[in-house]
Amino acid sequence: METNYNLMKAITRLLLLTVLLFISACSTQPSKDTSSLTIDSEITKDQELLCVYRKVKGIAELIAVHTEYYQFNFYPGDNVFEVNKKLVKFSGELIIGQELKALKKVMNNKIPRKDCPALEFDLIN
Repeated sequence: METNYNLMKAITRLLLLTVLLFISACSTQPSKDTSSLTIDSEITKDQELLCVYRKVKGIAELIAVHTEYYQFNFYPGDNVFEVNKKLVKFSGELIIGQELKALKKVMNNKIPRKDCPALEFDLIN
């Protein structure tokens, strides 16, 4: 009977030791080796240094004409933006309600940058 008790005690200790080893192995984290960087990770690091934009094609409707700039509403998205009249190069005069092809650039960086505008708009001839 005592041999069974000693055997159970040894098995319990072994089981406890095994569980502790598993727990301690799961809690340790491997060190990150930066010497084996891939080209993809280098590209994403370079992209984080730049302003990366996603382009959305749409329509810009002229909603107001001011002395120095035009005011447009971009669809899809219903974004209002302004363009200096000197920068708009279209033949003829623009009238309210006129629709032009436009391109909206939405910042696509994973980490927002303060020196990059969140939205940019371009009118297309």
